[in-house]
Amino acid sequence: MDAGMDQFRERKYLNLETYRKNGEGMRTPLWFVEKGDVFYAQTTSGTGKVKRVRRQPNVRLVPCDRRGGPEGEWVAGEAWIVRGAEKERHIDRMLNQKYGVARRLIGTAQRLSKAEPVIIGMRVRE
Repeated sequence: MDAGMDQFRERKYLNLETYRKNGEGMRTPLWFVEKGDVFYAQTTSGTGKVKRVRRQPNVRLVPCDRRGGPEGEWVAGEAWIVRGAEKERHIDRMLNQKYGVARRLIGTAQRLSKAEPVIIGMRVRE
């Protein structure tokens, strides 16, 4: 694992920077889990970050505090929408394990709102 990935170890949040059509960067702090060389985060289908990732996979990532304040070095990455119910359930379980009760409460609120969950996969570029 290289230094770009190493800085995310044992961290609770990462800041995902996606790009609008005009090139403006939009930053979003996210809870995440790591599996191999890929980070995964869950959000809902109607969010701007999902629309931007679908249109433009080039992103930047940095470990951050809960408000998004960078706590490391920004690294170039790529992002995509994860497909497959089995993989989505596995990532959901990993997030629940890492974030505990708070994560379960947010998941329950999302289900009650009928918001469609989406998993975003992210990888640091070499």
